[in-house]
Amino acid sequence: MPTLLLVVLGILGVLVASAIWDVVQTKHAILRVYPVIGRLRYLLEKVGPELRQYIVTSDLAERPYHRAQRSWAYRAAKGIDAAVGFGSQQDLGQPGSYHFLPAAFAMLHSEAPHDARPHVVGPHRTRPFVTQSRIGIAPMSFGALSEAAARALALGAGEAGIAINTGEGGLSPHHLSGGGAVIFQIGPAKYGVRTPAGDLDWDRLRAIGNDPQIAAIEIKLS
Repeated sequence: MPTLLLVVLGILGVLVASAIWDVVQTKHAILRVYPVIGRLRYLLEKVGPELRQYIVTSDLAERPYHRAQRSWAYRAAKGIDAAVGFGSQQDLGQPGSYHFLPAAFAMLHSEAPHDARPHVVGPHRTRPFVTQSRIGIAPMSFGALSEAAARALALGAGEAGIAINTGEGGLSPHHLSGGGAVIFQIGPAKYGVRTPAGDLDWDRLRAIGNDPQIAAIEIKLS
């Protein structure tokens, strides 16, 4: 009998201590309102995927907002990283889904649709930026790429009629080798347009801007 009493008292002591901790903590509102009992919610959440997988339903079946959407909202509201990695749980076969369908091989010029309406940026400027597509090659610094990679990107951009962004690493001859439009990016370090003292070299910037292949100058703030 004394042993059983000690066990009961021990369990009660743990429950009382847990209840006190739940009430004074400030991280979880549910535990403050429902001490001890609120812990069942987190237990059910932990085993929820297994229960839904074999018994109830999937993470995407509930309406109007399914569990995957609610989980994202909870993380964002608590300031937890809510970024979603590559891949998707969504049913991409549903009407209205968005798909990016990359081509395994480049389309021949004879097969490519002809768009007679190019996109013009700064139509009233002396040298407007004219491109055949709103899509271009994103900024990647030459310092992070090899010569072959930079040349391949520039040649591909030139053939596709799109612009290539130099990234904040500065302009190199490899960016110009494709013969297409180039967007020159200036970052905080001002690579390629910096004086020995660290100031902006306006003469160098003008020389780069006067190059007919430089379609635009982008300023990166960070």
